[in-house]
Amino acid sequence: MALSTKFVPILLGMLGRNMQLAPESLIVGESLGDDAIATEPGFVEVDGETYAVNLDPTESVTTSFDQDRIVQFGAVVSSPLARQQEQTAERALRDIELEARQGWWQWLILATLGFIAAETLLAAKDSTRQQAAA
Repeated sequence: MALSTKFVPILLGMLGRNMQLAPESLIVGESLGDDAIATEPGFVEVDGETYAVNLDPTESVTTSFDQDRIVQFGAVVSSPLARQQEQTAERALRDIELEARQGWWQWLILATLGFIAAETLLAAKDSTRQQAAA
């Protein structure tokens, strides 16, 4: 149907009738008449007349802001270098906490060395007794 030569006239005929029936369009924040202001989008009826209230077209602008302007609005902006430094610091802190939780191995080594020293002393004492007895 879209390739037909009658497609455009049919669409224009449909839109032409609807444009005649369409209410007057306003933007949110504009005056509706006697001290009435459009506060939200939608259809509003004032004094028997229907108005279509739309959002401001500038609200759909999606161009990017400069980072300084974003910071002025109170947003926290970080750079890739700052994120990398933060991740490195978190990793170091996690390693320190993990090592602190695993500190029992130092006591285990100390106890093992103490056991070896005690065994060595007892063996040396026992060997001197056996030599004295022989």
